[in-house]
Amino acid sequence: NNSLALSLRNVSISVLFPPAISPEVMDQTENEGDTASYICRATGQPAPTISWYFIGAPVDIANTMKYTLSVMSLSATAVSSTLNILSVGSSDVGTYTCNATNV
Repeated sequence: NNSLALSLRNVSISVLFPPAISPEVMDQTENEGDTASYICRATGQPAPTISWYFIGAPVDIANTMKYTLSVMSLSATAVSSTLNILSVGSSDVGTYTCNATNV
């Protein structure tokens, strides 16, 4: 008695790609005491994580009431992050940078 057996296995393929930040006009002028908001959108596979920097140093969101951060998943490969700088003053003048990583 010869019988044939068949075994199937499903596999999936994921194509990884590095993060890309959508171009945004980020220069802003605010009045003292106002809130400044910066938006950073990035895509990648896997979806990237966005970090914010002020004059090259990480923005300390956890230990200060100066900043708020909101992060929103736009799709399986896209994310949006909004940095709010509360009650801006002269100490907030400088370059803010968003960095997207997915490793």
